[in-house]
Amino acid sequence: KAKVRFDRRQTKDLSEILNIIETTKSDTIYAKAVCSYFSRLPNPTPEVLEMLEKVLSKNPSLIRAWKHWTYANLCLTQVSEDKIYAMNAKKGFTKLISLKGPCFHYLCQLCSLCFSNEIDMTKDFEALTSASIEQIAQQLLAQFDHPNEAIRKSVIDVVSRFAEEHIQAIAFPLFYAENCENLASKNLANFLEEIKKKHASFMNEIDIILNGLLDITILDIEMIQYIIQGSLNEGVND
Repeated sequence: KAKVRFDRRQTKDLSEILNIIETTKSDTIYAKAVCSYFSRLPNPTPEVLEMLEKVLSKNPSLIRAWKHWTYANLCLTQVSEDKIYAMNAKKGFTKLISLKGPCFHYLCQLCSLCFSNEIDMTKDFEALTSASIEQIAQQLLAQFDHPNEAIRKSVIDVVSRFAEEHIQAIAFPLFYAENCENLASKNLANFLEEIKKKHASFMNEIDIILNGLLDITILDIEMIQYIIQGSLNEGVND
């Protein structure tokens, strides 16, 4: 009722919910009140993180609390230089993935967090299922030239191991990368050459299929326009 009154603006602050948090002796009610309190705060605070941690210590599989705790830490990474918040967010996304399965949203958030904060994901990659790796294959390929050597090596290693068993899952992203006009990643180019050597027959079949699809989707007039534009660009460069 306290959260309903606040949502309907019958009360001006969260004091009623706080009162429930401070007085209840029920772990279930405490957990619900803390989650309701957090979801109505304009910004997370270290104090509410402590409340959520208390909830998780009592119920370590409560997805709602994990989600709030994780995003609170993620938000705090934007305003604090303390690495603890980034590491906590990493722990939270990893836990959410283990509780909910290979959720694309959480996988992308985990990668973005670790790549932008230069957090080594070697152990996390080892714990991810093939289904999870498949969902973020393109994000991993995009990090083959990450400036952090440890991250770069772990990314190349996990994609290489994944490709040994599931080459079909990364064939299309590799075909796209190969046909980019400017493939800036030397590491990705080298990886592509290795893949073509190890799986020559399969990659040739993929080339035939995808080139066939391109022939179907690109009209003759579009191809003529593309050739003319290319010739004009070369003339300008000369």
